[in-house]
Amino acid sequence: MTEANIIDVCEIFGGKPAPKDESAFEIEGIPFVRMRDLGRYHLTTNLDTTDNKIGYTYAKTNNLKPIPKGAVLIPRSGSVALNHRAILAQDSIIVSHICALVVKDSTSLSNRFLYYWLCQFDMNKIAKKTTGLDAINFSDLGKISISYPDLDTQNKIVAILDKAQEIFDKREATIAKYDELLRATCLEMFGDIANNPKGIDKKPLKEFGEIITGNTPPRSDKSNYDTNYIEWIKTDNIISQSHILTPAIEYLSETGFANARYVNENSLLVACIAGSIGSIGRSAIANRKVTFNQQINAIVPANDVSVYFLYWMFKVSAEYVQSFATGGMKRLLTKGEFEKIPFIKPDYDDQLNFEKVALYYSDFKSKLIQHQIQSENLLKSLSQQVFSERIIIDVDAELEALINAIDLDRKEEENSIDSVINDITFIQRLIDRLNEQEFEDKDQYDKAKYVLFRIMKQEDNLVKQIFKDNKIQLTLQNETA
Repeated sequence: MTEANIIDVCEIFGGKPAPKDESAFEIEGIPFVRMRDLGRYHLTTNLDTTDNKIGYTYAKTNNLKPIPKGAVLIPRSGSVALNHRAILAQDSIIVSHICALVVKDSTSLSNRFLYYWLCQFDMNKIAKKTTGLDAINFSDLGKISISYPDLDTQNKIVAILDKAQEIFDKREATIAKYDELLRATCLEMFGDIANNPKGIDKKPLKEFGEIITGNTPPRSDKSNYDTNYIEWIKTDNIISQSHILTPAIEYLSETGFANARYVNENSLLVACIAGSIGSIGRSAIANRKVTFNQQINAIVPANDVSVYFLYWMFKVSAEYVQSFATGGMKRLLTKGEFEKIPFIKPDYDDQLNFEKVALYYSDFKSKLIQHQIQSENLLKSLSQQVFSERIIIDVDAELEALINAIDLDRKEEENSIDSVINDITFIQRLIDRLNEQEFEDKDQYDKAKYVLFRIMKQEDNLVKQIFKDNKIQLTLQNETA
C-alpha cells in the first residue's frame, strides 16, 4: 500500500471566471463546465454535456486552457458541502468555483480509483469560510493523504464500485425518461406556447400571479448572514432535474431576512439573469418559505393558476421564454419584460386535471429519487468499506467463485469468463494453482483447465506451455522460463 499526499500524485488546477462577454460563447468550441453542470450529475464518471462552449479564438486570446479528459472535478467554493464529484469525458474549460485533479502517473494511480476515493472523502473537513461561502484552499487540498494499492488491485476495486455507480446512473436515466413522458403529456394537452395550436387564450405573466424580484442584503454587514435561519436561494438551486428547489448553501439571519424578499411554499422561482441564454427560464417550485437573490423572479400564483401547470409550461417552453431575454454583458429578463411574456392560460379545471397527472408523476419521481439516494448510499458504503479495508479484494475467492459457477455440460457461450479475460492478476493465480494442482478434486481441476483453455483460445498470445523440471508447465508469455 502506497501513501502520498494529493499534491505528490496529482496536478491541481483551478478554473476561470465565466466570461462576461456573450460573444465568448459559440455553438462550436471548447466545453465550459459550470457548477450547475457538476450539480446536474452530482456523481458521475462521465461528465460529457454542458450548457455552453467557449469559442476557440476567444479561449486562445484569453489564455483559457482546457483541463484534459480524465481529470477528476470537485467543487472549490460555494457548493463544497454537496460533495459533487465527476470525471471529465472531454477536454473542457472549468469555471472558477471548480477545481480539477489530474493524475501525474497513470501507471501507478488510476483516475477512476482517485474518483471513488474522493467520493468517500468529505471536503467539508478542509473547507473554510470565505466572504460567507465555503471554499477549499489548494494548499489544504494538496496535503490530503491518500492510500492506494498496486494498479491491479485498484482496477479490482474500481470494477466493484463501477457496478454500484452503474445502478446509480440507471436510476438517473429512468428519472430523465419519466421527465420526457410528462413533457409529452403536457404538450399533448395544451400544445406549445409559441404556436398555440389549440387556440388557448394568452395572457401576460403578470396575470398569473404576483411577481417578485429577489435581492441581496448587503454583504458588508455580516449580521445579515447566518447558517440556519432561512435559506437564501440562488440560480444554482434551480436545476433541470428537480421540480423542487434544491437546498441552499447560504442562509440569512433574522436581520438579513428583514432586508430580503421572500415567498411561501407553492411559489415558482424562475432564473431571469444568467451568464448564458440556456439558463434563462429555468424554474423550480418552492416547497417551503425561502428568500432569493436578484437573479430570480418569483411568481406567487393567483387563485386560478396551478403552480404545477405553470412549472411545466416553463419546462416545455424554454426557447420561447429565452426569446424575450435581452443581450448585453449578461442575458436577462427584467421584471418589466418578464411580466409581459404572453403565456397560454387554459381553464383552471384543465390546469387541475394536468396537476393531478403531474402530482402523481412527482410522487412516483420522488420514489425514484429515493431509490437513487439508496444507490448513492450503496456506492458510499461500498467505497468506505473498500477504502477502510473492510472489504478485501481476494483473488482466490474470485477464482473459487468462477470455477464453481462453471458447468462443463453447458455450451461454451453459457459459461461466461468475460470478467477475467483481461485480468492478468487473476490469470496468473489460475496458472499458479494449475501448475501446483491446488484443487480439492478432479472436477475443480477440470473446470480450472476449461477456464484457462477458453482464455488461451480467445487470447492466443497470452499464455504458453513450457517444459520445466521434467514436466510441462504453464506461464504468461511475458514471463521468463
